[in-house]
Amino acid sequence: MGLLDDVTTAVTQIGASRDQIVADAAILLGLVEGPAAGAASTVDAGGSAGILKTLARVLAEAAGRVGLQYGFSSETDTTADPGAGTVAFNNAALASVTEIAISAVDANALNLSGYIETWDQSTNLLVRGHLVIQTLDSAAIAVLHVNAAMIDGAGFYRLSVVHDGSAGAFADAADISVQFVRAGDKGGQYLAIPIFDPGKPISGEVLWSSAMPKPCIFLAGMTESYGLCKATPAADAVFGLWHAPAADPTDLTLFATATFLAGARIPTYTLGADEEFAEHDVFEVTAPNPLDATLSGASLTAVAHMN
Repeated sequence: MGLLDDVTTAVTQIGASRDQIVADAAILLGLVEGPAAGAASTVDAGGSAGILKTLARVLAEAAGRVGLQYGFSSETDTTADPGAGTVAFNNAALASVTEIAISAVDANALNLSGYIETWDQSTNLLVRGHLVIQTLDSAAIAVLHVNAAMIDGAGFYRLSVVHDGSAGAFADAADISVQFVRAGDKGGQYLAIPIFDPGKPISGEVLWSSAMPKPCIFLAGMTESYGLCKATPAADAVFGLWHAPAADPTDLTLFATATFLAGARIPTYTLGADEEFAEHDVFEVTAPNPLDATLSGASLTAVAHMN
């Protein structure tokens, strides 16, 4: 039987069911790998093998073997590294999964950290993208969406997720595929918070304190925020930007600063990483402590992206 006959036989055996497609892919993969030792081969060493490989790949993808290749761990502690090339859920019940842990390298030892780190970058904060995780034998599937910034666990990542749908059950050590579809950025909605003191504020004085009306995010660097002062400081004057959860408005954490450098009229904002506010979280701004003797008429406008 020649190459064309081999391909024709394999392709004509493709059925409507997934199981039949998997079987057809196996036929082609067997042809690519070659016959048993000592047997005659009908696949030449040139372009013919490449054609079979392409056909085999197409059939394998039709069978669901798409996306990033990983193994599954039934371990539910997603605060720990699941192991190289492995994904884990924080709950055995798929409908109750709220976090996944995914290795920075896939099952083929390919480092995907640069790609995975983009999965929480959409400014559409509540739905940053969708994950479709399924076993290669179609025994289980889970559709989840990423709803918060990820946690870098050094060698793995923890992703906060919301369950959208699922079927079946994931067995320990199952081969799985992971596909991510990024959500588009939220367009054109900003929250600009103006803070102004016409004179000289009291050292450490609270200049602004309010609850956020909607979820929002201050982007790293705060390059869209701005400010001005009427009289420049003799020494650096640092304003504090604070964040407290809605559940406890007194639990304030300093997350950024706005600094009028000595002699400067325009402030420099410092924020190392995106800061996310849930609805009704408290945003507070405090005056420098100690206060510069010459600074006066300072205004700040802190800009956040709303969801």
